[in-house]
Amino acid sequence: PDATPFEKVYVVLDGHMTVRAGGQEETLGPLDSVTIPPGEVREIDNRSNHVCRMLVVIPYPPAPA
Repeated sequence: PDATPFEKVYVVLDGHMTVRAGGQEETLGPLDSVTIPPGEVREIDNRSNHVCRMLVVIPYPPAPA
């Protein structure tokens, strides 16, 4: 389990992935997504013997001007 100072969006492309965050657990399938807020501890686990492909989106804040 870990946390980052950035929001993260996980999108499952193929397979299944279990995500635990904020006291909840969800198993995501193809085209399911979850958004994890900044600083929230999360754990991501592939509980199958099959490959899971995910897209992870990290919207970094704009650089100071």
